[in-house]
Amino acid sequence: MPDQNESLSPRPMSGQSIAIFVMATFLLSAFFDYPIFGPHPLSDTGEIFMWLVMWCPGAVALAFIPARRASFASLGLTRSGGRWLLWAAALPVLLYGPLYVLAGVMGHGTFTPASLAGHGLPLFLILLRALGRALGEEIGWRGYLFPRLRERFSFATSALISGVIWSVWHFAVIVQGAYQDAQKVPLALALPLFTIGLTGESFLYAWLRERSESVWPAVVIHGVFNWFTLRLVGQVLRPDAVTPWVVGEMSMGSAALGIAIAIALWRGPKQARSPTCV
Repeated sequence: MPDQNESLSPRPMSGQSIAIFVMATFLLSAFFDYPIFGPHPLSDTGEIFMWLVMWCPGAVALAFIPARRASFASLGLTRSGGRWLLWAAALPVLLYGPLYVLAGVMGHGTFTPASLAGHGLPLFLILLRALGRALGEEIGWRGYLFPRLRERFSFATSALISGVIWSVWHFAVIVQGAYQDAQKVPLALALPLFTIGLTGESFLYAWLRERSESVWPAVVIHGVFNWFTLRLVGQVLRPDAVTPWVVGEMSMGSAALGIAIAIALWRGPKQARSPTCV
């Protein structure tokens, strides 16, 4: 069996082609993330535009598949992911839940579980929406980009590069103050903390992608993470001025957890084949 860090595809995608995919994704996203058509970005003006910007990576990937005569199956959409779907649904709560508990124990936030009363159906519908949006991103990042990087590099390098790209893709929204907690943490610290945390998180998404040979676990963990941290916890946690520093996507807690995840998963999944893209 080939070493898990060796490429299994006979025709690795060129670095130039990978760069073109990344640039095309950033350019398409710019139409929605920057105030080109008015005083505010389109992504701030309506639900449909938020959907569109989150589907930019997936849309570019879907366009590149026939353009490069690649297999649609290489996106990982034709495999269910099996038991890894359950792990993907549970991991956001298991990994990030303790950070919120820590914030509460430290006195930096008050939990009000009673505020969930009567919100069961709305929260479920928001979860479905989060999964739909996550699908658009993951088709691009873990469906298309990560396997192409994996053809050329080790698991760790591929997860690291794709994670940094994924992080920088969010910068436009963060710089303009439209991202959660973007106005509560100084930008000079928010960007590096966010990048460290999200890049570490990308190791987990990439691990699930490679281990399951499916993109669906990455979709599930992405959607559930956004739903759990931005909606469910947001419904029951009343933060104070220090809370965003302890927990949240631009917090020291999230950055520390990202580093721990990257170290733990650095070698990639055992007995797994790197995704092929032919």
